[in-house]
Formats: sequence, structure tokens, C-alpha cells
Amino acid sequence: MRVLRFDTALLLLTCTILSVAIAVAGNLNAPKQLTAEDKEALLQACYNQHYNGTPSTFEDFLRGFNTSLFLHKVYWSAKQPQLPLTIFVSATLERLDALDAQCRCYPGPLSAAVYVPLLQQQHGSKLTPENSAALLAAANRVQALFESLEAPSRSPSCALTALLLYEAVSDPPLARLLPVNSLRNAALLPVATPLAAMVDVDLATSAGLAGEVLAPGAGLREILRTCDKATLRTLSADSRLHPFAHYAYRRGHAATNFSRWLASDEPYDVPYEINYEPWDLLPPYDVRFRGYGWNKVAQVAHVAALNFTFRVAPGAWLVHRPHERSAGQRLYGAAAAGQGQGQADEVRTWKGSRAPLSRLFHRRVSALRHVAVRDMRRGTYVAAEDPQSAGCRAELPWWRPGGGSL
Repeated sequence: MRVLRFDTALLLLTCTILSVAIAVAGNLNAPKQLTAEDKEALLQACYNQHYNGTPSTFEDFLRGFNTSLFLHKVYWSAKQPQLPLTIFVSATLERLDALDAQCRCYPGPLSAAVYVPLLQQQHGSKLTPENSAALLAAANRVQALFESLEAPSRSPSCALTALLLYEAVSDPPLARLLPVNSLRNAALLPVATPLAAMVDVDLATSAGLAGEVLAPGAGLREILRTCDKATLRTLSADSRLHPFAHYAYRRGHAATNFSRWLASDEPYDVPYEINYEPWDLLPPYDVRFRGYGWNKVAQVAHVAALNFTFRVAPGAWLVHRPHERSAGQRLYGAAAAGQGQGQADEVRTWKGSRAPLSRLFHRRVSALRHVAVRDMRRGTYVAAEDPQSAGCRAELPWWRPGGGSL
């Protein structure tokens, strides 16, 4: 739900759909005998053995080629998580502050895949000196965040596992389109708890609402400290609270039925509606989607097609940290509105005709959506999955049934 304006800050809230399922492999329990270094080595080995370092282009995305990421480093918390639910997220270097805030709000395990695009023409295993320096700088930033969260003075905070991944890209426009579903699948790999849920990095869980989630505005911080469902009802009655994306994209969360949620103290089932995109779980995310548009909606539609029931948890919600629109969102929105992107919206030849990148991107997302919906109706839909994540789930010991006994 969304607070429109308060103390110069903008706060977005949405109640959580905790349609959290038992994770795919069954009994997922981390082998206690493995050290953090052991788990990092296993994860890097299985993930990178399927790495294709050929630099990607925008046309590769249009053709549906797999995104291939290189797992450079894993930062594995030494904390023993007390909660059976792992939050997994994708992030960029620009969103590390949001990751920090999210971690401070959730005292359980959190797995984050952090993305770094590297522009170069040669194979991704042979980085240019400039890209090697950029990757080192990125690693230093992630390590600094990790170490600050591991410090006893930062407790309580999440038990963070951070994956630093890079993509060799030879085409600047593609570097601006986050391979969000590939990153979500990668972030799921370290999960060793019975439950897992994808929560976007700019969202914080209600269980850990605190004044430092959003720095601006002392009055806002006080609301966050005392925020409970009764407070939300009051804010809603005063028209200071609205469902998330209520004006921009109502279909995304209308099925949750926020009026019922505000009044309810018991979980309730809701029917699936097209374009519904609550925060929930599984199966894997379709890696053909990147940038903006239907990347999460397709997964939720797949869950519905598999006859899962969506149940609203009355005592849980998420806080949304305001942020600038992503490059992918701007590109998608420009085409939808019939506008150009200035110098960034260059023209490319594709299938015998020339068109702006924004139009090509929008057409590709629309085509993927059409094919996904058609195949779901036929019962033939299979989410395209990168071989790296699929291979790791088959190999990692904590993803095997009974893995906790190893």
C-alpha cells in the first residue's frame, strides 16, 4: 500500500502474499559439515562450468539466447539463521543501499545476486584491464557491505549470502537491461531452508520495520517504529495509504483485495487474475525475460496454471523504498507511450526492417507474453531456465533430497 507524501518522503507499502511453498528439491537443509568456503567452492564450480563467455548483444536477447553470467565471488554469512524462510533477491551496485536496509529489517537468511555488466568485445574469461578494475571495485563494495552486516554491532540483521556475478556484454543497450530472472534463479541456489520467497530488493518486510528503513523525515521514522495493522487502517481511512501501484498498475495487485486485507485477521484465498504479480514462490523464473515487463508476472501466471492457491497473510506486509525507474522500465514505457528515448533510443535493423530499440524491446516482451500465455492455456508451458542454475540444483548437496544428512 502506498503513503502518498509524508515529511518529504514517500513510503510504499504492500501486503504480502505469502504463497510460500516448500522449496523445489524437497528437504533442503544445508550440510552442517560444510564450511562457508566449501559451499562457495561448490557453488562457483557448478555454476561456472556452464559459463559461455561470448559477449552478448541486444540482438541475442531478441533471438532468445540464454544469458550467461560468471559467478566471481560468494560472500557467505557465518551466522546461524534462526528462521526457516530465506528471502532471495536480485540487485545492482546502485541498489546496495536498499539491500542493506532490507537486510536490517529481516533477521533471517537472505540470498542476494548482485549484477555487474562489463562492456567488452573479447571473451568474458579474459577481462580487459578496465573491466578487471571495475570488477575489483564492485567486489570491494559488496565485501564492505557484507562485513558491516556481519559485525556484531549490526545485529539483528540478516544472515547474508551475496553472489557477485558479471556479464560480458558487447552492446551498451543490453547492459542497461537487467537479466533479472537469471539473477533470481542464481540467488535461489544458496537457499538451504525449507522455505524461500522472492522479495524485490526495494521491499522491506513488516516484521523488521524500524526508523532507519527510510532516513528522511523524523515523523515518518516514528510512524515506522509504531506501525502495526491498526496504524495502517488509520492511514487508509485518512487517504494517506493506498494499494501499491494503485494508479500506475492496478491489475498487478488488485486480486489481493486490500479492503478485505485491512479488515481481516484470518488468511483468505484469492483467485488468480491476469497480470497479478504478488511476491511469492516458485517455480524457476523464465530467463527469456530481462529488463522490464512480465518477468515476474509470467512466473505467477505459471504458478496459477499449476493449480496453486494464492492465500493472503493478514499480518504481513512489505515496505517499498522509492527509487528511480530502471533503464528497462524507461525503454519499455517509451515504446508503450509511442515516445523515443533520445540518443539512447538508437535504430537497429531487425528481420529486414529498421526500428527504435524501445519498440524492438517492447515487441519482444509482448511476443514472449503471448507465447507464455498461449502455452499455459495449452498446458505446455515450460519456463526457459539457464543451464547454470539448472545444473547447480542437480549437483549441490543441499538441493538433494535428504541433503541435510550429508
